[in-house]
Amino acid sequence: MNKSAIFHRNDLNNIYALDKDTLRIILRTGKDVKSATLFANDPYINGISSNAPWYGKAYQMKVLYELSDNYLFYADINPDYKRLQYYFEISDDNQSVIYLEDGCHEKDFITDRFIKHYFKYGFINEADIMTVPISAKETLWYQIFPDRFSKKDCDFSKEWIEGYYDNSMKSFNGNLKGITDKLSYICDLGINGIYLNPVFMSKSNHKYDVDDYKKVSEDFGSSEDLKELVNKAHSLGIKVMFDAVFNHSGLGFFAWQDVMKNGTKSPYYDWYFINGDVNDENFFKDHNTRDSRYYSFAYVHNLPKLNTSKKEVQDYFIDILKYWIDEFNIDAIRFDVGNEISHEFIKRIRSELKGHKEDLFLLGEIWMDSGSYLRGDEYDSVMNYPLNQKLITFFEDEKQTADDFMYGINYCLSLYQKQCNEVMFNLLSSHDVDRITTRIKSKQKALELYAILLTMPGAPCVYYGDELLLDAPSRGTMPWNELLNNKEMTDSLYLMKKLMEIRSSYKELSNEKVSFIKSNKRLLHYFRPLLNGTLEVFVNEDKTDEMIVTSQESRILFESRYENGILKSGGILIILKN
Repeated sequence: MNKSAIFHRNDLNNIYALDKDTLRIILRTGKDVKSATLFANDPYINGISSNAPWYGKAYQMKVLYELSDNYLFYADINPDYKRLQYYFEISDDNQSVIYLEDGCHEKDFITDRFIKHYFKYGFINEADIMTVPISAKETLWYQIFPDRFSKKDCDFSKEWIEGYYDNSMKSFNGNLKGITDKLSYICDLGINGIYLNPVFMSKSNHKYDVDDYKKVSEDFGSSEDLKELVNKAHSLGIKVMFDAVFNHSGLGFFAWQDVMKNGTKSPYYDWYFINGDVNDENFFKDHNTRDSRYYSFAYVHNLPKLNTSKKEVQDYFIDILKYWIDEFNIDAIRFDVGNEISHEFIKRIRSELKGHKEDLFLLGEIWMDSGSYLRGDEYDSVMNYPLNQKLITFFEDEKQTADDFMYGINYCLSLYQKQCNEVMFNLLSSHDVDRITTRIKSKQKALELYAILLTMPGAPCVYYGDELLLDAPSRGTMPWNELLNNKEMTDSLYLMKKLMEIRSSYKELSNEKVSFIKSNKRLLHYFRPLLNGTLEVFVNEDKTDEMIVTSQESRILFESRYENGILKSGGILIILKN
């Protein structure tokens, strides 16, 4: 037995509460292991003395996820007294071992008189349970970059410039009224949540260099325009998420301006990370910060980094968030550069804002394993870039098989608790990466990827224009005029709407359960359980066509390149089985 592959720790995501009554226990093993049994019971069944005899009830564990080199076994149990003492018995074809906190032992060790290092879970305290807004599980998001989405009649001196332009710093004059005007279009897609890139005062088109966190950018309109947008969205059943840029400020932010004026005497001097001499004539020059004169986001000189460990900084921005909730009645907040903000700050945000608005959804922008931010006291979810990377890699690396795809998806699911997996913000495109059609160089492959994304656990997001399968810069303008007369676009829109309709019709697809059919080919085949029936998904990335026979009890919900029982290479088939 490969004992070095066995791992469990009473921490992280190895044991956690699903609800006030249920614990999930997860054990990692090598793939030589054939079975795992959990032995668990209350630690005090025969008294509190260390000499008191103790025994565990047997719970047969099942495989939750298969990874490339490991199995993750699990058991969900209901401790009678909400606390637990436990150990594992693990077997391969040749032997069985006992696994305790201090490692593996021979099976008879459990009956010996020696002190045993059992695992213990203290108590299911409701305050420690990871909870997420129920509505977040049912959300199909749509991301909008305001400057490039739509313009409506606000300022006729600013022309709406439409076309596939580059990602330059030029403004293309989209505005809030333009977004409000297109909410019916968005609603018709089946969308029930929009994520807006920053909308507050800034000198740039992207608005990530915020100068005033309360004043709506005049480029986009007014506070009244923003309120109208949110109110109209709510009337259509659409939630609204703002973008909070608290890792850094713009150069026009009052605190940085005071530092520029008063130097070390500024009361806001330690709101930033300043290492150089502010009296040096080169300190505030427009060049990168690799010299460490002050810290900034990614060495960009006009994005000075805020000290979010400082209480005064935390107080200020928590007040800003409460202002946004009270003034604009928003439903969710995305935190830019969410892994560089202090944990203490995020904890305070969650504690104070959830008390202010209980069902507020908190999303962190983090590009890697984010387990330390998803323990129930910080973010509800993060932008799921690990999933993004696994999906795209499968399509770009033709050596990968359906098994490799399964391992990749299961790896992503294994990172987080069940509650988090059901609200993970899953995306293929954003303002920070290429549009998926551009990256993958194929509209059909982009359609295949969206078929997968929209049938995976979590909360998917469609980037504006991706519903047209646009091959364009990620921050290009939305081609409203061309959409009226371009058959290729309307055909793409028709197909994407059918996929989004599946997602919006079966909101339980957010649940974590997905069953894969193993294969060394590139035909993806998996099942998703529904409240009434099962969704069966085929995506054929193999170079050969595949025969797929459907039963009379099945109903085809979506098909592309499927004809007379043959799923062609590049084809998609989604079936509802009762």
